[in-house]
Formats: sequence, structure tokens, C-alpha cells
Amino acid sequence: MAESISMVDKAIKRQLSWYRFIQLFRAIMQNRKTVTRTICITFIFTNPALALGAEAFVNWLTDITDLTLTQVVCETAWNLAELDLPLGVDAGATLISNVEVFKELLPKLYKAFKDSKI
Repeated sequence: MAESISMVDKAIKRQLSWYRFIQLFRAIMQNRKTVTRTICITFIFTNPALALGAEAFVNWLTDITDLTLTQVVCETAWNLAELDLPLGVDAGATLISNVEVFKELLPKLYKAFKDSKI
């Protein structure tokens, strides 16, 4: 019995984490210009290509008309939810924790963006 409760708690925690990720993605879509500027400022010295291509990258990332990309974003969110990262716009996630996670993820996503343009 205790094992099944633990499994349910883990599943609920993952679903909540996935929901927070999706809420964060929604916030990115609603604040694309701010996100673009933030990427430029954050990566101008460490990854200039990402900084210079930030607008095209954000447009690509938030393109919900591309079903393949949308599926990849959702699957990535689901897989990241298992890690229980402090993502989101609520539930105790801070702007700093979101930025730290995205500083790790953005270069990988940008590589996928560049590869899709070839």
C-alpha cells in the first residue's frame, strides 16, 4: 500500500512539474521580446551566435504551427518534469532558478534550431 501511494505521489509531482514547465513556455510566448532581449544580454559574450540569432530562435521555439517541434517541446517538458526542476512561474520557482535551468538548455535547443535550418 505504501509503495502505491509513493508511486501516485511521484506521478502527481511529475504532472505538476510538467504543468509548471508548460506555464513557463506560455509566459515565453507572451513575452517574446523580453525573452529575446534577455537571451541577447545573457549570451552576448559566451555564445555570440545565440545572442545574434535570438529573435529567429525564439520565433522557431514558439512556433506552434510546427507539429514536430511542438511534440519535441512537449516530450522534453515531460522528460524534464521527471527531474523535478524548479521551473515555472509559480510553485516556489524563482526567476533565478528558471534562468539557471535555461542557461543550460538554451545552447542545446539552439543547436537543434541551427540543425533544423540546414
